[in-house]
Amino acid sequence: MEYPHTSYWYMFIFIGLACVPTKSPASQNESVDTAQSTVTETVNLRPVFQVDRQTRYRVWTQIHHTMTDPSGGSTHVQYEIRGELTWLVQSVEDDGSATCVMEIDWLTSNQTKDNGATQRNDSRQPSGDSNLTHRRLVAMANTPVSFQVTPDGIVHSVNGTDAIRQFAGDSIDISEELDLHLIESATDLAMIAAAPDSAAAHDTWPVEFTWAHDLGRLQYNTTFTLASVEQIAGIRVAIAEANAPLQLNADTQKVRAALRLPKLMPDPEVQLASGSFRTQVMFDLSRHEAVGRNTIEHLNIQLVFSQFDQSATFNFKEHIHSQALRIDEQ
Repeated sequence: MEYPHTSYWYMFIFIGLACVPTKSPASQNESVDTAQSTVTETVNLRPVFQVDRQTRYRVWTQIHHTMTDPSGGSTHVQYEIRGELTWLVQSVEDDGSATCVMEIDWLTSNQTKDNGATQRNDSRQPSGDSNLTHRRLVAMANTPVSFQVTPDGIVHSVNGTDAIRQFAGDSIDISEELDLHLIESATDLAMIAAAPDSAAAHDTWPVEFTWAHDLGRLQYNTTFTLASVEQIAGIRVAIAEANAPLQLNADTQKVRAALRLPKLMPDPEVQLASGSFRTQVMFDLSRHEAVGRNTIEHLNIQLVFSQFDQSATFNFKEHIHSQALRIDEQ
């Protein structure tokens, strides 16, 4: 059943949160005191797994890439990914951990270049503008995968990626880091990772993530904060926010492959000049699952090529905005 409070209305809330400047602690306390009663109760932010409980989410990600060369010229590419998926609790262990299944119902991927030309691919269609991308989407959308999840909402393993590769066929290259990409997707869906079972407003907790990136691995030293507990459309909702400084551990082979560097060209020095990550999660305290999530990430990477006492610096900027919205629950 789909409820009105799980509609796109949440998207506007999240967009607003992402654009509001951060307040000082004093002004935050003042707004809480004047706008609503001070929250002194503690709440459980961990998942409460129930066998056969399922939730459907609509997901959206937009990625902007800009590469600027030493002369100041730049190229731009935008990617937009949309889809719907189902999250199902398959089994629950005595210690509170669970096996959960994620099944992607459909995916679309659009790539737009500087000249405005857009390459469109949809897993629901018999073909797409790129056979490679379309086959990957179809393989992902037709193969459920399962995850092992700890009682505090940390996804630590995935099963089923071999079936995705088999479905795609030998001619379609599926990244060896698909497992890590899927674990990241599951982490950013229904749960709040490493969540405490008792938290009051303004409590914080740390968690570290390491995710795959085209140029290596990104490390997130994340701090979550329980911002508030509110009553929205008759539902008690916890609003959690997180911020993280980022660290890029570059992989030479991945860098060369991503940039398609000729063999005779030297390896560049890769430096993360700046990076930021921010996410907001609205967590349904009745079902102990996320209603919606909004995430914004910025990366500014410098690639320095040096040879014969000369150097050239390229700047690569990546802006990622992603959202997940609960659209149905059973």
